Amino acid sequence: MTREADFQAIRLESTGGKILISDIAENAENIYAKTYNGDIHMYIPGNNRGDITDDSTGYLPAVKHGIKINTSNGSIFIGGEQVARENEGENTPGRDEKAAYYKDGDPARLIELISTNGNIFVE
Repeated sequence: MTREADFQAIRLESTGGKILISDIAENAENIYAKTYNGDIHMYIPGNNRGDITDDSTGYLPAVKHGIKINTSNGSIFIGGEQVARENEGENTPGRDEKAAYYKDGDPARLIELISTNGNIFVE
């Protein structure tokens, strides 16, 4: 798909492969990626790689999209920093508990990334 392509939604799913999402147009509306065992790597539209996080909060201030990220047995990395991971030992999450990251944004534009056993990287 070219950068100039105008999509209302992008949906990617994989059972074991890695998903890489990059060079998406800034006006992309809804992005959904789900994998069972593979990692997800997402380069957020409209951000320069070095400017993704606000040093004081670790959040993604320039991103206009709402963001939902969940993994059951992996970790979540935002701008190279680990922000959430599955618990170890006694505190291991039950089936309904997940490592999660959320950011409010434009309700009409959502990025949703889900992996059961993989890690999720957002840059």
